[in-house]
Amino acid sequence: MNEEQQKQALEAFSAAWDKENTPEAFANSYCFRESAQHWWLAAWEARGRASGQQVGEDFLRTMRAINVDRCVNGFKHALDYWSIMEWGCAIGGESGELLNVLKKIQREKQGLPGSRLGVAAVEEVGKEIADIVLYCDLLAAQFGIDLAEAITNKFNATSAKLGVPHVLAASPQVTGKK
Repeated sequence: MNEEQQKQALEAFSAAWDKENTPEAFANSYCFRESAQHWWLAAWEARGRASGQQVGEDFLRTMRAINVDRCVNGFKHALDYWSIMEWGCAIGGESGELLNVLKKIQREKQGLPGSRLGVAAVEEVGKEIADIVLYCDLLAAQFGIDLAEAITNKFNATSAKLGVPHVLAASPQVTGKK
């Protein structure tokens, strides 16, 4: 993406996000509708860098450090206090909560009686996915797995297997090259 495209992506993203500051506003924005996902990703990363937020691999590695510290020092729960099965069950429990929210959304779309989430549905889905990611990160930490490396390797292997050109760029840490 050239510099002008990055500028346009950031402007489109910022306009959509600042307008209502909601996922719905962003999903309806020009940069998303036009199937230019690389534009909104670049805009997201540029906006994050401008605000001092971590992005990409830096984000995953920062999340790991803070997540493990919160677990060990905040919750007083050593990583090896739970077995791998217990970490897996925690992930399964959060996955069940996500599935429950998705069930409610589907029921609402079908006009069936039951819980009504409305616009809060997107936020609830995000919260449950975040819980799953955080538990997966703690399980990965127990195994000493670098998520940025594991995600990059798995994504690229699946793309190669399926014969599609989409790959994640590997950092020097992932490739071992400088």
